[in-house]
Amino acid sequence: MQKNYKKYLLSIILMATTACSLFAQRTKKTAVIAEGVVTYSFRSNGKEMRGAPLHLFFKNNIANLVQGKNQEKKEGQYIDYNQQATYQVLTLKDGSRF
Repeated sequence: MQKNYKKYLLSIILMATTACSLFAQRTKKTAVIAEGVVTYSFRSNGKEMRGAPLHLFFKNNIANLVQGKNQEKKEGQYIDYNQQATYQVLTLKDGSRF
């Protein structure tokens, strides 16, 4: 009788542990990144190249790729995850954008 008691107790503990782990996996929330900046520099043969780095700005689900430090370059690329679209913007010397 005592062996059966131990078997039942062990199986109840295993079921409770399994149920808790399944419940814990269901309630995990994914991390949402609101905004950030990633800077890429380039290397050749282990040496960092002198050119301007590539910056990736991310805010409000819109990514903006910028070569160098100036964000207002003549040409810009954007990825809008809200609209699921990509854009390439050209700014002329007079300030008009296309």
